Amino acid sequence: MSQGRPPAPAGAAHHGRAPAPASRPAMRGLAAVVPALVALALHLPSVRFGFVRDDLPLIAENAMMRSPGTLGRLLGGDFLASAGFTGGLWRPLVLLSFWLEGRLAGWGPTLFHATNVVLHAGVTLVVGLLLLQAGLGPIATLVAALWFAVMPAHLEVVAWILGRTDLLCSGLALLSLWLDRRARLRGRAWPGVGALAAFAGALLSKEAAAGWIAVVAAAELVGTRRTAAPPRAADDAPIAAAPEAPRPAALPRWDRARWDRARWLAPYLAVTVLWLAAHALAAGRTGLPPWVDAALLARRHAAAALMLPQWLAFLWPWYPHASDVAAWLPPKALAWPVLAGSTLTLAGGAALAVLARRRSAWLVPAALLGAAVLPSLALALGPGFVTSGERMVYLPSAGIVWLAALAWDRAWAGGAIGRGVAILVAAILILGSAVETVRLAPSWADDEHVFRTKTERAPDDPTGWVGLADALARADRRNEALVALGRAAALAPRLPSVPLEAAQIHYQYGAWDAVIAAAGQALALDPSSFEARILRASALLRVGREAEAARDIARLLHDRPDHPSALMLEGQRLMAEGHPAEAVVPLTHATRAAAGNPSLWFALGSAQAAAGDLGSARASFERGLGLEPGSAPAWRMLARLCAALGDRTAADAAMQHARTASGAGPGVPGNAGAPLGADSAGAAGGGSR
Repeated sequence: MSQGRPPAPAGAAHHGRAPAPASRPAMRGLAAVVPALVALALHLPSVRFGFVRDDLPLIAENAMMRSPGTLGRLLGGDFLASAGFTGGLWRPLVLLSFWLEGRLAGWGPTLFHATNVVLHAGVTLVVGLLLLQAGLGPIATLVAALWFAVMPAHLEVVAWILGRTDLLCSGLALLSLWLDRRARLRGRAWPGVGALAAFAGALLSKEAAAGWIAVVAAAELVGTRRTAAPPRAADDAPIAAAPEAPRPAALPRWDRARWDRARWLAPYLAVTVLWLAAHALAAGRTGLPPWVDAALLARRHAAAALMLPQWLAFLWPWYPHASDVAAWLPPKALAWPVLAGSTLTLAGGAALAVLARRRSAWLVPAALLGAAVLPSLALALGPGFVTSGERMVYLPSAGIVWLAALAWDRAWAGGAIGRGVAILVAAILILGSAVETVRLAPSWADDEHVFRTKTERAPDDPTGWVGLADALARADRRNEALVALGRAAALAPRLPSVPLEAAQIHYQYGAWDAVIAAAGQALALDPSSFEARILRASALLRVGREAEAARDIARLLHDRPDHPSALMLEGQRLMAEGHPAEAVVPLTHATRAAAGNPSLWFALGSAQAAAGDLGSARASFERGLGLEPGSAPAWRMLARLCAALGDRTAADAAMQHARTASGAGPGVPGNAGAPLGADSAGAAGGGSR
């Protein structure tokens, strides 16, 4: 230990008991491996699930991610930018994993889900290894890791593909801690490349790892407890005997220990500072939406007091688990739940201070819990951003099960009564959690199941009704979708996503005047809504109101000059005004930004044809049909181009494809009987379906 005293013995010697005899390595290995296998088996059915919620715009319908030559822009910008949103988040490692998997598996959901399942099993394994490394026995490790493996609160992280952010962040952060403590235990002079690389990977996966240096600092203060397995020769030496950087010889013993800890933590601090700078450059700053008024902002600040109690409640097996559970917003700042939650949160902080003063073995898992909660607390208390959803508890739950393992050890030492209570509590938590996880897993099969479950378990949450309306509209159940949207409007008339979803539904059915009205309502509530402006501009073009559309398009291009949807609309506007040669320029830029979107190629081909460049138009239509071979209007346009170029054979072949095609797929701009332009709002993750 960096204080100059040897590390505590294995097991629970810090409770005043003698260390337990060494366990057989096989038993210790099984204590970590068995829970990982249980996690794998329990969640394996989710590989049959589809894309849900934000999986659609960020993966399945994300033209930027699927297009060649866009990886640099994808990884170097806001996490949500490629889907047309701004979140102030930077998670390039997650996007890189999606980019690779999509190319390996053809953009179907199976591999994405399988990766999540394997990652959860891997995180469970690392949790077990950490507990063993901390000196806990195989039984305590097995019980705690099994609980982690089967928690229903983890369903959101595993069954939802975008839960990848928490899986990667948590797994890499915990792996970093395990590697760090192993390096200390072996007497090394610094944490090592592996520990720092894993820590950097955690930061590049989710902002929840921003305070992880506090966990390493807690581990440094406490010291690593050697495992019960026979140590290597290097492990027998006290940690204080590890090689140290040169320091003034005259320093007192306490200062030497502090110097040693500071030297050990310095690389983590450097990585954190570099990440903060890169994050600021890549994601920038984002503000609260304008519909958050002063009263709501005060409630959001007060919600910080309820964050820790709600996250702890998520761990109860019979909590009403659902997708994206809303944060508890108190009715007023001094409501009794706020006072109770503040008391609990402050008590937790005081407990951390006491544990740190005592250098207790309980400090590290308690610090893990605190460091994972702290970023969300700071966001709520500061700018008023409230994070919600059971995925938020994934990393903190590792600290909870670690504390539970320590409690198991203490209860087991309390005689027959203590052991009986420990077994009963463990059985309730593990079996109850496993049964609930199996029962609730099918609710993640598709969007309709996800949002029906949410509306049943949280009927007063308007976001559940908005999501259900979207799922029903995608299934061509318009009337049911509008009924669900009406429920959302009654609950939250000032929520911008309500009129935005109405605009999307009307767009799907070609009700252009209704689209314009609904998108206008959404923009009145949130003028920064890129998606609402896309929808309104597209609908204005459809009804021939080019001058009004031009104002929206100018704003879109000002905000995101390289966004393919905005470029697509500018090309459509120029085509509608009779300037096809000018339209070729923005449409060409759009195809470069999202080369995997067939609608853009059809729009470009139509502009090129109208400008008289038939050869380029033919090439563009052929490129688009390679991506969307089922578009009969595009085949007919290609047939006309080939005939005009004198290639009768190719023209006949294209007409044959047109006759056999279903007629579904993107429309062709300027084609007789087809809509004006391709589905511009849907291009590159836009708003329409």
